[in-house]
Amino acid sequence: MYSIFQNQLSLFSIAVIATIVVVRISLFLAPRLNVYIGKYNVHHLYTGAVLLVLDTVLLIAGAINAYTVVLAGVAVALILDELGYLVTTSGADKAYFARKSYTQMCISVATTLVFTLGVSTLVR
Repeated sequence: MYSIFQNQLSLFSIAVIATIVVVRISLFLAPRLNVYIGKYNVHHLYTGAVLLVLDTVLLIAGAINAYTVVLAGVAVALILDELGYLVTTSGADKAYFARKSYTQMCISVATTLVFTLGVSTLVR
């Protein structure tokens, strides 16, 4: 029987959406929580970038499986969520919950998922 979790596109999409939901809920519950390494504020953009680099290395090495697909979805979601926030707002903690921040996140996630679906359709 076909399972939705056997499809890489579905896994990627679920990972992106689930990560966005978890990040947004976490930041709603702890809006002033900032992680610092030394004097540097580590935004989840950086975490996503590091995960995406690690995932890219795994994919190039041939480790294409459910774990690497989910890792790619998590990394992309972290990057997309933070990138638009940093570009379109003042970068203040309160600005994260501004309508502009939510709008850019929805647009960038939707665009990415539609693009991924389009590429996946063309490749198959």
